[in-house]
Amino acid sequence: MRKLTKKWQMFLYAIGGMGVNMLNLMVGSYLCSAIIASGFGPDVVGNQTFWSRDLVIPAVWAVFGLIAKIIDGVIDVPMASFTDNLKTRFGRRRPALIIGLVPMILAYVLFALVTPYKGGESLGNTFFYGIALCVFYSFYTLTMVTYYATFTEIVDTQEERNFISNVKSVCDIVYFILGYVVVRMLLNGMNIRPVAMIVLPIVATMLIPLFLIKEDSTKDGVRNENGEEKAVGLFQSIRYTFMDKKYILWMVVYSFMTLGVQLFLSGINEYFSVSGMSMIFVMMAAFAPVPFTLIIYNKLTKKKGFAFSFRYTLAIFAIGMAAMFLVSFVPTRPVKFSFDYTVTEADVSAGHIDSTITATGRLEDGSTVSDSYDYTLLTTDAIESKQAAKRADNAIRVTKSASKTSNLKAGETVTFTVQVENRGKTAVHDIVVEDTLTTIGREAFTIKAQSPAKTILAILTGLISSFGIGALFSVAYSVPAQLAAEDEQRTGISNAAMYFAVQGLFAGVASGIASYVILTALKKTWTVEWMTLICAIAVMIAFVLSFMLPKSLAQMGKEERTEK
Repeated sequence: MRKLTKKWQMFLYAIGGMGVNMLNLMVGSYLCSAIIASGFGPDVVGNQTFWSRDLVIPAVWAVFGLIAKIIDGVIDVPMASFTDNLKTRFGRRRPALIIGLVPMILAYVLFALVTPYKGGESLGNTFFYGIALCVFYSFYTLTMVTYYATFTEIVDTQEERNFISNVKSVCDIVYFILGYVVVRMLLNGMNIRPVAMIVLPIVATMLIPLFLIKEDSTKDGVRNENGEEKAVGLFQSIRYTFMDKKYILWMVVYSFMTLGVQLFLSGINEYFSVSGMSMIFVMMAAFAPVPFTLIIYNKLTKKKGFAFSFRYTLAIFAIGMAAMFLVSFVPTRPVKFSFDYTVTEADVSAGHIDSTITATGRLEDGSTVSDSYDYTLLTTDAIESKQAAKRADNAIRVTKSASKTSNLKAGETVTFTVQVENRGKTAVHDIVVEDTLTTIGREAFTIKAQSPAKTILAILTGLISSFGIGALFSVAYSVPAQLAAEDEQRTGISNAAMYFAVQGLFAGVASGIASYVILTALKKTWTVEWMTLICAIAVMIAFVLSFMLPKSLAQMGKEERTEK
């Protein structure tokens, strides 16, 4: 492969993966969340979910999602072997990128736009979305494993690989800002389906490496300057990779780091919808400073070596997550509770169940404030899809959502989830919630006023986390690229994609546990606030395990000092 020699070429090359990663963010953080309404605040559930109801069976989806992530990880390995050994007159990397892109985009569109059964959770929906997820992840893997493998091949030196990795990390922050700030702002007025289509054209950034990669024909195999075969078969490539002890130790550390980071990224929407914190402000604070925090990380690496700077970022990120956990429990967050209602024969005969929930409270000056919210369920299999009326900006806000909204049968139990917010500037005392359907039995409670102090504290937690976020993404590119280059220099074998593939396998299992097992359990029990504490614990385990890394890896990136 022809090497890139100019910094502007390397810069453009690092931008190439941004669009594909943006689609992956949309799938993991928005589209997978959009099929389970549980865990969202009632005011945002209409835009952040497809049909304001659970479309999949949560327990089955959790298992399916975990399997999809494991398949995603396992398939990394044959995909890596495929791209490392692809024989075409156009070379091996560009054809592999094209083969991955087309099915990936198709699966994304199907996931975003198609719902087989809109009435509620069903096994058919669960399998449809699960299969679409598996297809998306499989070909996303082929695309990105191929792209990352070229980090080893398209430049010559460790410094150039670090440059591409750092620019790639900054690009990650750009698409995170797009995903968690701009997309979140769009969702204030639009449903997730059209927003997903607005994002889709960004995938065109992958055209950059397609134009910059210049390869000779590989019809006769991948050969070095002496004409010797450099590529190896699947099983031999796996053996070479797993024989690299430094790499396997790195995988253990990387897995715990990934579990913590991916749990945070996957659950951001739900977390901020129930914690009483501003997602836009906190995410801007967390992501915007990353280019500057990467400068600190790189200076520490040059002075102290990779292990020291990596531990520094892990510790900072864990502190930020722990602080965010504590701030979320400042008592201005909404009060949530649930109650059950049993459908009657009269409800079925009427075809609908109308109800109104009302919250009434007392302000500091003794005046009364109240808010009401109308809610309708259908006992037929029709789908109610109407725009919610704009609500008055009362000092108190009450909303509710239901576990099932249509095709209800007599004797069936519906669980309503209620959320009460204080939107005023003073505390609301003696809040009483009543519903026309049944006696709730909830004791009177108080919600303190929204305080600028909580917003400021939340922004500070984002700033703290920013000192770790960029570097944690950078290591996902720089470490395997460097280890693959060292292995090729030592053995003469070119299997760079396999290093990223095996890393994808470990990351897939860790991400599956985080995004589908832990997060689904937190959502269904309405304890999403605990997510950030679990993130902090996982990352601190990675911090402790990082002391196992061998000296050669620990000192990676450290500049040699010369005696004067």
